[in-house]
Amino acid sequence: MDLNDYPQEGVSISWKPVALVAGVVLLILLLVFVGFRVFYNSQDDLLLSQTVGSQEVSNASTKCELAENEATCLLSVMTDLAQAHTSSEVCDTIESTQGKDNCYWAIARSAEDVLYCQGIEEPAWQLDCVDGVYQDIALRTRDVTSCSLITNSLKRSRCEKTLSVPLTYETCVAQGSSAECEDLRLQDLADDSLDRIYCDQMSDELNRDTCLEFVLTSISEQDTEPSVQDEDSDGDGLTDLEESEYGTDPLNPDTDGDGYSDGDEVASGYDPNGPGLLE
Repeated sequence: MDLNDYPQEGVSISWKPVALVAGVVLLILLLVFVGFRVFYNSQDDLLLSQTVGSQEVSNASTKCELAENEATCLLSVMTDLAQAHTSSEVCDTIESTQGKDNCYWAIARSAEDVLYCQGIEEPAWQLDCVDGVYQDIALRTRDVTSCSLITNSLKRSRCEKTLSVPLTYETCVAQGSSAECEDLRLQDLADDSLDRIYCDQMSDELNRDTCLEFVLTSISEQDTEPSVQDEDSDGDGLTDLEESEYGTDPLNPDTDGDGYSDGDEVASGYDPNGPGLLE
């Protein structure tokens, strides 16, 4: 007789234990993933709090809740916070790419460290950032060798030109460079009066920046009493020295007459001299 003639019993397989095991495995994987994310985020928060301080970050967020444009205000405040602490971690909390790039640019220039420029995602901006840092170093130290590190040939030439032996106004007139002569005349007036209004009238941007740097540095280094330096004549939240830096009227709490005090506008990232954001 053929074995196939005998009835064969079917093999019964229960899927319940298999499903249970699979469910347990998936649950474990999910818990591991969630745990990793929590740990990763907590490490980021810890690093940020160690660098800046969680209270400062919280205050920055709270400060902008009532601002007309909360996103713009927060971007400005966080960038200022990053500059104050030279913290790239603060820049990394900014969501927009442009805002983050601006933040890295700001701390690179304030710290005079080209390494921070590497955090900028836009290649062209990254190169501009590096050139800007070397230009700032050259202007501050009056060392023309720093100009040679600038990759943009036009900027490098202007940097070297600015730091070369300065022309007198008379020599300049003799050479026939009217625009440059006028800038030299304005520079002399700014040097004598320490008034930035003369710098603002300069036609050459680099000359204007150099003039402003000299005026503001000279004002801050003047031997004045602390009470005078901290004086806020119009009570708008900006000291008279800060009013000079922003170009606002130290005797008028609302220079542009828009209903907001100069101090509140600066704190929210707006230009106290008129419409638009603070540059």
